[in-house]
Amino acid sequence: MSDAPPEKDQPSPPDADEEPGRGAFSVVIPCACVFVLTIFLMIAAAFGQPGTPLSRFFDEYGLTIIAVEAVLLVGVSVVSMSVDRYLTTREAERTGDSRADTAGGD
Repeated sequence: MSDAPPEKDQPSPPDADEEPGRGAFSVVIPCACVFVLTIFLMIAAAFGQPGTPLSRFFDEYGLTIIAVEAVLLVGVSVVSMSVDRYLTTREAERTGDSRADTAGGD
């Protein structure tokens, strides 16, 4: 005989695959990886020999590339967060979750 109290009927947290807005962030990860890789390449080019093709390329186009990638990364992140918020709120309203009213302060 066990002296442990009976388990209460509590809903289990959703699995990662069941979260409604999770797929929205699948674009952010590759964009962030490209951004970080570009920065690493720029650092390598800065400390390398000045006449190499990579060094010349980043001297001419480096700031433009970083600016475009940063704007793209911020834009994709904002869109992903908006999609996640919309899908999460819609799912919470569908299931009757009371946290849907306070999730975003709308």
